[in-house]
Amino acid sequence: MPVEHHPVEAHWPVLHSFGLLPQRQREVIFLRFWADLDTVETSRVLGCTTGSATSRTSRGPARLREALTGDPAVVI
Repeated sequence: MPVEHHPVEAHWPVLHSFGLLPQRQREVIFLRFWADLDTVETSRVLGCTTGSATSRTSRGPARLREALTGDPAVVI
């Protein structure tokens, strides 16, 4: 399947919204979804409990959706 390329400008709303999240949520989202670490490894890197990493993994994308759309229930 070919990779679709989008102009950089298309990513600005996501990058801007990502920057509005608290630092720890940005770190968890980056480690879990970009670096592809599991919850245990993410918690080790951040020096927090796995429970904290799990809850931030859950809340972070919801806050990102809300920042992008104004509605946390929207699936992007």
